Amino acid sequence: MPSPIKNSTIRPASTIATKTPAKAVAPKVATKTPATTGWAPKGKVTTKGVTPAASKWPQPAGEVKTLLDAELDATKAMSQMDMNKGASRVYTASNALLKSVANELSTQLADRGQTAKSAQVLKDLAKFEKQLEAIRPDPKGGSIAQLECMSERTSKIMDQMAKLAAQLETVTAEPAGEYQQAYNRNAGGEAVAAEARLAIAMDKSIGSADNKLIADSLRFFQGLGKRIDSQVDSKGGTLEPLERAGALTEELKSLTAKFAKVKIEN
Repeated sequence: MPSPIKNSTIRPASTIATKTPAKAVAPKVATKTPATTGWAPKGKVTTKGVTPAASKWPQPAGEVKTLLDAELDATKAMSQMDMNKGASRVYTASNALLKSVANELSTQLADRGQTAKSAQVLKDLAKFEKQLEAIRPDPKGGSIAQLECMSERTSKIMDQMAKLAAQLETVTAEPAGEYQQAYNRNAGGEAVAAEARLAIAMDKSIGSADNKLIADSLRFFQGLGKRIDSQVDSKGGTLEPLERAGALTEELKSLTAKFAKVKIEN
């Protein structure tokens, strides 16, 4: 999973006017008594309805979870309209993840001083997106042609994602340097590559997966954050990003392996 990293002018005192008005007027003080007054020990202060502070860490593998939800909805579609909506959602989620993988690869290359290759990754992504836009449904094909168009686009996205994931895995075979930040960044790249591999495996086999695997997949994401938290020993320390990314990578690989075992039905 990718790692989670994103003046006011004060008027000088000498310029503030200090001249006293000719006639000072005392400010009007409100004397209205609050509806409730008194003191209560802190231990009895209620927190009901108070929203807790947002976690420093985003939901692990959020984009691939979005893709899973879209894939599951698509498999349940019973009408042509729902099929088209499902295919569109799968395409959108796949494309979002593809962009994340490309951006991570570009960043990892930049970390290693390979600026030309880093820029080329993003140029290639822009070119690829134009190629996707060029895939249009047959105007005479109706709603079925729209479904086929979305399916073709998604298929090409998965092929492109596989290529970028392979490149990312090669780049992150060794950290950019022998210092903590480099180790942390490298682990984040490995997690993103693992997300891509899981997405590809899901897209290929989810239509043939049994109910148990589907249920296991939903439970997997429901408890993913807590499982990762339980594996982090250096909370608040410099090792925390490394431990989180490493735990996420291993978790994703375990689910990918289950989808890889599914016998694909033609």
